[in-house]
Amino acid sequence: MKRVLLALLLAALMLPAFARAGTSFGVTEDAGKYSADGGAAFFAHLHDLGMTENAVSVQWDPERPTTVVERALLDKVVPTAAHYGVRIVFAVYFTRPNAVATTPGGTLQFVNFLRLLARAYPQVKDFVVGNEPNYGVFWQPQFDIAGRPLAGAAYEDLLARSYDALKSIDPRIDVIGMGLAPRGNDRPFSRSPSTSPVLFLRDVGDAYRRSGRTRPLMDALAYHPYPSSSLNRLTTTQGWPAAGIADLGRIKQAVWDSFHDSPQATFENGLTLKITEIGWQVAVPASAAGAYHGLENVRTTDEATQARIYGQLVRELACDPAVTDVLFFHLVDEADLGGFQSGLIRADGSLRPSYAAVRGEIAATGGSCTGTPRAWKHAEDVVGASLSFAPGAAGFKATAQEGAVYRVAVVRVDGPPTEEERNALERSLEAANANVTTAGQLRAYVQTAPQVEAPAEPGMYVQAVLVSSITALSRTSFFISDPFTIEVAAVSAVEGDTKVAATGRGAPSASPPAASPNGASFALVPQAQAGAAPVVSKPVGFSQKAKPAAKPAPPASAAFRKLPHTSAAKPGSSDLSSSASVSAPAPERVVALAPGAALDSRGPGRLVPVLFGLLLLGAGLAAVVSVRLLGR
Repeated sequence: MKRVLLALLLAALMLPAFARAGTSFGVTEDAGKYSADGGAAFFAHLHDLGMTENAVSVQWDPERPTTVVERALLDKVVPTAAHYGVRIVFAVYFTRPNAVATTPGGTLQFVNFLRLLARAYPQVKDFVVGNEPNYGVFWQPQFDIAGRPLAGAAYEDLLARSYDALKSIDPRIDVIGMGLAPRGNDRPFSRSPSTSPVLFLRDVGDAYRRSGRTRPLMDALAYHPYPSSSLNRLTTTQGWPAAGIADLGRIKQAVWDSFHDSPQATFENGLTLKITEIGWQVAVPASAAGAYHGLENVRTTDEATQARIYGQLVRELACDPAVTDVLFFHLVDEADLGGFQSGLIRADGSLRPSYAAVRGEIAATGGSCTGTPRAWKHAEDVVGASLSFAPGAAGFKATAQEGAVYRVAVVRVDGPPTEEERNALERSLEAANANVTTAGQLRAYVQTAPQVEAPAEPGMYVQAVLVSSITALSRTSFFISDPFTIEVAAVSAVEGDTKVAATGRGAPSASPPAASPNGASFALVPQAQAGAAPVVSKPVGFSQKAKPAAKPAPPASAAFRKLPHTSAAKPGSSDLSSSASVSAPAPERVVALAPGAALDSRGPGRLVPVLFGLLLLGAGLAAVVSVRLLGR
């Protein structure tokens, strides 16, 4: 082993420092920082692999707010890395997760610490601000006592101030935001609350827009797309609103939803994506078992599979135009089996098969795409929204590949709606005070079949459904059914109720539709009064579609440690109330669901003939009784 290290050191000394074009590769690892030699052997390995980056942790201690706690170690590791052509990235976070919230002036003190750090190490041009702020292990509180999210808005303020502080020291510094964990439980009252990355980005974006800030928050976004299990393949997707390596488009969309048309760039106009932690944990072979201690606490893959996945990662991420940096976690295994064994080198110093696989792919690609670049464009509708209507009746089945809310209006028509009328209906449902028949939520990948009450009045109708993403209510999908007819079935003179039945498309309308304000022939029909529900002539049938499998709840990620499992969250609901076809701003994200106005199909005009008939009946009965009595 000593001979191998000596050869690596000599080779590195003979080769000049270099920087690759395209994607840069490296590790997130503190082993070099803690090495007695200042990391010489560690960086020799990185140079041999063709890696050019090492992210090291720098912690802010609120008890010593102006002290760089490990300054002596940083003073050695920064120049040693530069000697081997490796760029140091400072990942700056806190010694305890509630440090900012519980320290008086905590945000400003942290920002001043960043200034101090940037002045002390002017050669370091990359700063990651915070570590997994959507996860309670690293940022608290995540929610307030009422269950409302707090972490996203608090982190947005910290990141904005950090950006300004670092740029004031050196405009060339790359401010890297987020460092998000790939999962969260979105459960405010759980034992360990956390926030999923998609919803965390939504909260950051909401806070950014409320602030009125005219400068960006970050130059790049850091992400940690760990698999939910080391048995996962590279192509294994995770359930929304989590996002693994196969779901990077979900993160890109969340960033677009949060920041498009703002001073903060998205991945379509300048923001870059840095994968600053990723790793698959491996079972330790018997030959190296003596270098480890403790007990393994997660399921692991085998070394050959890890090598194959790591090689694929290098090749495939080089073809993602948004990804500029990929950092594996770790280079060298942690010896404690309760930690992370995802390295390219075992704890005894022997090389895993993944070492050769990564080295070979970096050499073969040079960080450039050798295949087909991954194209991505933001969506402006609800991702994966699909809806099928009940034929000839009120009702539908719907699914989406993200959390969404829906609004339904049952609308009187005199025939199939024109394009103009369809557009007017869509604008009506987008209005904050839209008059709706029913409303609710769609859980991602879960088929929903809500009850839609048919109108009490006979006539020809269509169902109009507006589905909106919960991360951006302005991102919608609109569906409209074929016309169906509610016709008169029976009239009861005693009860005064009109009962109606639904028939298929093309049946005659029993009464003309009301005209909308723009002249289109349709009318939004309010929810029917209880007790006056129509009778449907036959069971409702639906066009059957394959039901997408519900996604299992994945575990939370690990950053510098293994973390417990969490589960997916239910998206929230949205509100709907009344209006015609006028455009209005999208409603607030969480508002009460207002019921539709009641429709009374038994007006006072109908009571007169009924009462008159009852009086005649009573008079007739009285006459019969009188005749019989007289006959006795």
